[in-house]
Amino acid sequence: MNKPSTMKKNIAYLGPEIPAISATFIYNEIIGLEEKGINVFIYSVHYPEVMAEEPEAIKIFEKTQYLYKIPKYKFALFVVFELITNFRNYIKTAGKLLHDIRSIKLISSDSVKLIFQFFAGSVLAYELRKKEVQHLHVHFAHVPTQIGMYAAGLSGIPFTFTAHANDIFERGLLLKEKADRSKQVITISEYNKRFLVSKGISPEKICIVRCGIKANIKNSTKKSKKVPVIGSIGRLVEKKGMDVLIAACVLLKNDGIRFKLEIAGDGPLLQPLAALAEKLNISERVDFIGPLRHDRVFDWLKSLSVFALACKRDKNGDADGIPVVLMEAMAYDIPVLSTSITGVPELVEHEKTGLLSPPENAELLYKNLKRILSDKKLRNKLVAGARKRVEEEFSQDINIERIYKIIMEQ
Repeated sequence: MNKPSTMKKNIAYLGPEIPAISATFIYNEIIGLEEKGINVFIYSVHYPEVMAEEPEAIKIFEKTQYLYKIPKYKFALFVVFELITNFRNYIKTAGKLLHDIRSIKLISSDSVKLIFQFFAGSVLAYELRKKEVQHLHVHFAHVPTQIGMYAAGLSGIPFTFTAHANDIFERGLLLKEKADRSKQVITISEYNKRFLVSKGISPEKICIVRCGIKANIKNSTKKSKKVPVIGSIGRLVEKKGMDVLIAACVLLKNDGIRFKLEIAGDGPLLQPLAALAEKLNISERVDFIGPLRHDRVFDWLKSLSVFALACKRDKNGDADGIPVVLMEAMAYDIPVLSTSITGVPELVEHEKTGLLSPPENAELLYKNLKRILSDKKLRNKLVAGARKRVEEEFSQDINIERIYKIIMEQ
């Protein structure tokens, strides 16, 4: 590979919802690249459903253009403009669109969506040429990459994309085509890399870049708590396994162990989970504290005795990749428990950086909770290993440097 160029570069970022509270890693990555001297133009498919509100996110929001907020009749005008002014690239990219439609199903909702995404790509291509963008990077391998690959083809520039979890496990449309057309496929875990290779993508085409966090955190001394607090956070959906965590805590209660469980987040399962806690006679031990702004998550994490995330696969096959909040808890010296699913064991190494149990196994999760709450020596060992793991592999600086090198290679 050629060495990265030192020349100033204009790039564009495209994501599904920027700056959403659920994807803070995207705008942190953008900020890191800007600090390295890259000009970044920011585009988002949708306006965020839940906006991140910290000061850095507001600055990103002010610079972001939202493709699907543009009046839809204008999409067709941009397609005509591309045909007239950019004929060669238009014919080549339209040919790829026809190939893609034939590859899935000629008459289907996916085919109709692809045509619409080609139209959206025409809008983005106009923007990329106007701003003299030299490279497009896309986060999430589903809709944003479908728009992005057509935009890159129309504008004649290289593109890369980062694959995460749901976008390949449940919504992995045209993964081979996307990979073949891209300069590089980036993904967040070795597990994902193996999954992508199983879809026919060359392993040489795939790079690992973690969704890193700031690892140089100075922790204040924690006060010991009279009642240990177990914490968990996430969108309250099936794959987060909050029902399994509640069931494990019932076993803790039956064992006479004192604790409090705090579940942060919102989502469609809030009421069913509250009803489950009531049914299992544990509601007095469980607090649903609602969604937390990202800049408030850190203070909450520091208040915990243990952080637990009982990730599992949902009925549609979707699962978490490597949840960033696990990294954040580890960086704050909070002992963590999770499950041996997808890329999680690459971060939470059993008995080294945390404890793991199989997904949907409340009894083994309970046993791990009991161990970690009762064994101070184990907690200290896991905390030390966790901090080292985050600093060496999952730090934001290390991973921004990785993606910087990929983007800057000529």
